[in-house]
Amino acid sequence: MSTRVVLHQTTPTLTGYPRLDSGGAALLAPSSPEVRLSTAATAWPDETTGWSVAVADTLTQTVTAAAEEGATSLAVVSTSVVAGRQYLLVDVDAVFVVSVARKATGIVYLGEPLRRAVSATAVLTGWALTSVLTSVQTDKVGPAVVQWRATVGGEVVSWTDAFRIARRLPVIPLTSSQLVQAYPEIKSIHARQDETLEQVIASAWEYEVLPRILRRESFPEDIVNADAVRPLLATACMLHILKQSRQTSAEVVARWQEEFRTRLDETRARIDWHVEPQTLASIPLTPSDEQREHRYRRVGR
Repeated sequence: MSTRVVLHQTTPTLTGYPRLDSGGAALLAPSSPEVRLSTAATAWPDETTGWSVAVADTLTQTVTAAAEEGATSLAVVSTSVVAGRQYLLVDVDAVFVVSVARKATGIVYLGEPLRRAVSATAVLTGWALTSVLTSVQTDKVGPAVVQWRATVGGEVVSWTDAFRIARRLPVIPLTSSQLVQAYPEIKSIHARQDETLEQVIASAWEYEVLPRILRRESFPEDIVNADAVRPLLATACMLHILKQSRQTSAEVVARWQEEFRTRLDETRARIDWHVEPQTLASIPLTPSDEQREHRYRRVGR
């Protein structure tokens, strides 16, 4: 999962979820949540006394109709869920995590198809923890770590999430309409896929493009010229869809792989698509790094 990026000198809300490997019965709603964090501007609070109260999502929402395996939406009485947030879906004999992509009156649309059928008595249950950052905590650009602690299934569990503070938020330099404009044939190919075009773009950006164009110690927000990267991403989307299609021959996939390599060479050859990133002397990966200093050769974001 990508590291969250927070805008410099803002006060956004961080969201965390119990890790399945953090101990305890993680697929239960957490209670008594606490939080502490370290950023480039603030050191780690004391491990014993430096915890602050976090907020637990206490939503309980019963679905109003059964849903089959593979369904991409759930009928609900009210849409008090938060788009972009994860929830536990508690059924008679199973509990699993679902993400809410968007919502409308009486319905929530899921980020991924249901992994199994659910009954009309299933319940959406909140399990997110939230904490609002202060402008002091986001006053400097750099890496940061938040540590969460909560009671889950009668046990106290703790886990950490990394995020970073940047002067610009990363933006995926391609929309679905731009993708269709570049490759009109993608509409007919994509019609046989389960993914939306937005999901295709996000997957191609995350797994095909970024690992190949970012230099060491650089990040997506260092890319400042979307025009320079957009053709590469559009080609990556075509390649992504064709590789997923069982009807695509190996020869066609190979041809698009070659096209992607050509686009990649063209993008790397340009000098106008990124700026020099900040270089980090140390990164606070865990709470034990409390004494490390964050030094920057140059702030470029």
